[in-house]
Amino acid sequence: MQTETVLVCSTAHFTVEDNQLLSTMATQDLFSSWVLNVEYGYIIVLTNYRYRLLLLKSQGASKALRKFLIIQIKCQRVNYVHFDCDADILPECEIFEW
Repeated sequence: MQTETVLVCSTAHFTVEDNQLLSTMATQDLFSSWVLNVEYGYIIVLTNYRYRLLLLKSQGASKALRKFLIIQIKCQRVNYVHFDCDADILPECEIFEW
């Protein structure tokens, strides 16, 4: 049986520009299989994460968002990040007021 790790955290860990970008990406065929728009945020699927981080960078995702994802992948070994506006803010991670 395969086990996947999901991190649920606040949307405050990315910028308002990232929010707009993720909203757009979630509606495009190229990205909609791994950037999912949910009721109060987004789910990002991090399998094949190197390629996906490069795509995020090429689309204009902030360095803060990409760094946050890398830290979660490498240190916490997460496979999915569920950003929710009502979720907890992670200590020692950058936050944005928007």
